[in-house]
Order: sequence, then C-alpha cells, then structure tokens
Amino acid sequence: MPPRPVTPPRPPSPSPGGGSNAPQPKLEHLLDAMAFAKLVREARLDDKYSGLHPDDIDAIRNPPEERLDIVDPTLRLSLDIFLALENTLEESYAAVRAAIQRYDPACEMFSYKQVLSRVKLLTGVVPIYHDMCINSCMAYTGIHAELSLCKHCGEPRWKPSAARDEDDPDPATNGLRVPRRQFATLLIAPQWQAMWHCHAISFTMKTY
Repeated sequence: MPPRPVTPPRPPSPSPGGGSNAPQPKLEHLLDAMAFAKLVREARLDDKYSGLHPDDIDAIRNPPEERLDIVDPTLRLSLDIFLALENTLEESYAAVRAAIQRYDPACEMFSYKQVLSRVKLLTGVVPIYHDMCINSCMAYTGIHAELSLCKHCGEPRWKPSAARDEDDPDPATNGLRVPRRQFATLLIAPQWQAMWHCHAISFTMKTY
C-alpha cells in the first residue's frame, strides 16, 4: 500500500459565521471545502490555478468583434469533417484526410493539429487540462495542486520514468513529469463569445 500523502497547508479561511468567535470545523473534508470556497471567491483569470496561457486570457478580455465568415473552401471542408468526427480519434480524421487526398491529390486539406489550431483561432474556445487521479478519486487542483499521491487511494499522480521514456520519445518533453490521467475544462466565457461571434446564433440568442 503506497504511503498516504500529506495535504499541504491550506489558505486561511474565514469563519463560517463571519465572526472571530464562530466555531471552526475540524474534519478534514470540511476544511478542504472551506479552502476551496475561498479560492473560488478569489479566483481570477490570471491566478496560478487558472491554467490559462496569457494569450488565451487576452482573447477572453478582448474578443473579436468582426462577423465570422469562413470563405476558404479547404478550411470549410476541414472544419466540416473535423466536426463530423468530433467523437472519434485523431486517426479517424487522418484516415478521411488521406482518402480525400488520394481521390484528389491537389486537395490541401488541413491536418488534425492545423484544424485544431484554426478552431481555437476562430472560436477562442480552448481546453484547460488538469491532472486527476488514475481512478478518478480526485483532481490535483487548488489546495491539492502540489500533491504527488492520491489522498483517497494512494495511487501516484505521475507516470514512472520508464513509461515516460517509452511513451514520449520527444526530447523536448522527455524527462518531464507526465500525469497518468487528465481531464479537460471548457470555460463558459469563450463559448458565449463564440456564439455572439456567429450572426445566426447571436440573432437567436437576442430573440430568446
């Protein structure tokens, strides 16, 4: 059984009743909940827990105002196929792209990574990735951001070195700590901005 991790010190939390003499909880899960509530109250786009790149923060604060109009037929084709295959693997998109290029070698269809980049550029919607327990017990966010072992099952957060070397041959990232599992969050603000960016959707939003 792996050793149970020790939770790092929590940020000070106000008393539940607002007074200095109010009783303080002593159960660990209540202390954690109060610490997380404080972090939520004080959350900012540019704080250390947000996981946002400065460019993404700037895009949220300064969204595009011009009307979205995709006129490039190759980009349109790439986006249509990407959206049609949204619940499949990257390999599926690559297979469809290869089939189209065999049929018409002159078709310079976007690669999977290129179309992802264009989707981000057009919509401003980007996923934020955070580490989580391999067994889905907890997320390594907020007061748990520095833990290396799951508080509940004791499983390690990171892949062992041998697995990193085998799974990630890229010398630019090899040797870095690689999480065993992650989850993605899509912020609501960029999604609203993307909907307002589309003439048809924004008209519907105004109607209702």
